[in-house]
Amino acid sequence: MSLVNDMLNDLDERRRQQPANNDSLKWLTGRAPSKPQKRFLPFIISLFIVLLMISGYLIWKNQTAADDSADKLLSRPEIIASPRPLMVSSTEILASTSNDSSRFSGSPRDNAEHGADSLWQLEKELMRKQGSQVERVIDRKVEKISSVLPVDAAPEVLQKNILDKSKQDTVEGRKVAIVDARPVKKARPLTAEQLDRQAAKKANSLLKNNKLVAAEELLLSFLESQPIALASGQLLVSIWMSQKKFDSAEKLIDRLRLSRPRHVGLMIINARLLLLTKRANMAVEMLLSERPAIVMHATYYELLALAARQNEQYQLSEKTYRNLVASDGNRGDWWFGLALALDAQGFQQNARSAFLRALRANNLGAALADYARKRISVSLQNEGQK
Repeated sequence: MSLVNDMLNDLDERRRQQPANNDSLKWLTGRAPSKPQKRFLPFIISLFIVLLMISGYLIWKNQTAADDSADKLLSRPEIIASPRPLMVSSTEILASTSNDSSRFSGSPRDNAEHGADSLWQLEKELMRKQGSQVERVIDRKVEKISSVLPVDAAPEVLQKNILDKSKQDTVEGRKVAIVDARPVKKARPLTAEQLDRQAAKKANSLLKNNKLVAAEELLLSFLESQPIALASGQLLVSIWMSQKKFDSAEKLIDRLRLSRPRHVGLMIINARLLLLTKRANMAVEMLLSERPAIVMHATYYELLALAARQNEQYQLSEKTYRNLVASDGNRGDWWFGLALALDAQGFQQNARSAFLRALRANNLGAALADYARKRISVSLQNEGQK
């Protein structure tokens, strides 16, 4: 019985220690009461995470849309054209907001909707005012620039005025220098050689129009400032040689040759002057002092062959003429000179052949052609008599 009483007492003791909520009867087995099962806890956590993600996405989207609106607003042409951001005074903003204060008298949701509409209207008003201010700034800038650059002025005059005066304009408190970025090409001064060729060209034009005196005066005036101008000096020597002013021509040639003693052009015109004044020996001596290329200076060797024949240096004349016809076999006057050099040495048969070649060239003058025929006829008669 005592055992039964002990069990009953123990049962009563356990009953007194039973939890207040009575949601489990496992205390009878002597095990600890189990905790209530939390089946909906993962679902609640997942739902909370999804709501956080949606809220973050909406906040990011609104921020991106606001940034895009700001970028579009700043990229407007009139905003870019403005020298500085065009601001609207705080009084204008307060006035705009105070006009809309009557709208915010309803519920918080209505107030939010009216606030969004008011902000949009305010943004439109700001954009309109900014556009009008930009137009006024641009108009003022155009008017001031047009006052500096008259429309009916020539481009060259405009460029010169801008570069000389370097005017400045003021737009919205900033100084803007009005300059032309185009490079200005400055004409380089002519060299002495270019001036010489220019003067000789003008004198040649006058000579073509039979204005010999004007050409001579032009060359004399130029040579006073440029005493060693080669082109003008050679042309003036030729004019004086045609007028038989040999003394003046020789003085000018000597002066020019002091600076350029080996100049081929001066040596050619000097040789002509010596031949005209019957100083063939001096011409031969001078021409033999140089050996220019025969292809480029055929006239030089033609004068040498002529001077040698006049100085009775027939072998030198023959040799020079042979070199000439070797470079160009279609020159009848060179074949004629060769024939004269051969005929002077008594080589009549060779001279006759050279005369025939000169006639076949068909570029001899009438007098030279008649003389060639006569010499051919005489050569044939002499050969027949032998």
